[in-house]
Amino acid sequence: MVDPRNTEPRVLMFSHDTYGLGHLRRSTNIARAIAQEIDDVSILYVTGAARPHCFGLPRSCDVVKLPILTKDGFGRYVPSNLGVSVDLALSLRRGLVFEAVRRFDPHAVLIDHAPYGAAGELRDTLLWLRTHRPQTRVVLGMRDVLDAPSRVAREFGDESLSEIVRQWFDDVLVYGDRRVFDVAKEYDLAPDVAARLHYTGYVCTPVAPAQASTRRRPRVLVMAGGGADGVLLHETVAAALAGPLADADLDVEFTFGPFLDPHEQRRLRKSLAHDARVRTDAFRKDVPQRLRNADVVISMAGANSVAEILDAQVPAILAPRGGPRLEQKTRAERLESLGLARSIDLDERDAPKRLATMVEAALEHRLVPSARMRADCGGAAAAARVLASLLSTPIAANREVNHVAG
Repeated sequence: MVDPRNTEPRVLMFSHDTYGLGHLRRSTNIARAIAQEIDDVSILYVTGAARPHCFGLPRSCDVVKLPILTKDGFGRYVPSNLGVSVDLALSLRRGLVFEAVRRFDPHAVLIDHAPYGAAGELRDTLLWLRTHRPQTRVVLGMRDVLDAPSRVAREFGDESLSEIVRQWFDDVLVYGDRRVFDVAKEYDLAPDVAARLHYTGYVCTPVAPAQASTRRRPRVLVMAGGGADGVLLHETVAAALAGPLADADLDVEFTFGPFLDPHEQRRLRKSLAHDARVRTDAFRKDVPQRLRNADVVISMAGANSVAEILDAQVPAILAPRGGPRLEQKTRAERLESLGLARSIDLDERDAPKRLATMVEAALEHRLVPSARMRADCGGAAAAARVLASLLSTPIAANREVNHVAG
């Protein structure tokens, strides 16, 4: 079907954004790339991110801000700021998303990571699109590693990932390198669904090449993404600095992340204050640039952090969180098997000592990114090119029928 709307292209991007900074930085990078790739495009970014503008958006992009959700200790969604019931918060979000899609009437909808959003908030919108706007290209953008394959198979209840994509999505952008993690193979996707996958490479922030450094001491960068679950990482590095690395001639930069509990942040700053080698920050926009100026990075294994690390080609020690998903552990193990990073389990009793040994190996050039492969890190531009191509290609009639019939 040919789209009868003869207006300038409109793209609606959606991200449920209930945790961390990775979804926001990835979406921001893609929005900028779309604005550069598609002439006269208008982008509406619908998001639950707490700080949707913190990484900068293109002038052709505006934001619909959703009430913020987070998860409690039992993994249930709860409102973060509003003193209302979760049912009311979700109702507000569902209504805002639905009206944004209906009134903006986009030519393409790009949904980040969670096909149904938070707690199924996109189901009504997806049904409306398929019923009333079959010519609108609906695209799922997903990181490569979602979770352990057995868990992904159970995540959507009676529906498989293949069934969800087949019914609601025309195409899937995979923000990763197929050589690192083959989504179709790992998650046993049906052949017709695998045919809709477009591997873009990792989505990274464009930065200038690193400047020649005149510093005398090696620089270690410690980061935990958004920071909400980064306490153990920071404590382990602090223990290594106080113990086996006490005499190491280093500069160490901690970036706690904006979502680290303020009490924990004060406690960590106090414990590190006596060490003249250490600098601490709550949040920095320029982490991608600082990675290029680091000699080694110690980081959790979130999708966005790892993408920026691979792009910088800095020796990396990854400390994946243990749960509730096995996403970070799976990612770290795969990268270690390819020689692209080393990984450490922070729950081990001798973790500070093992970490110190890894840092020393990195600084002695015995821990370097593998020369066997260079990960594809051009994901933002590639995603924009794929989206531009999809917008110029009519959706096959049989695919429309399948969506409506499903």
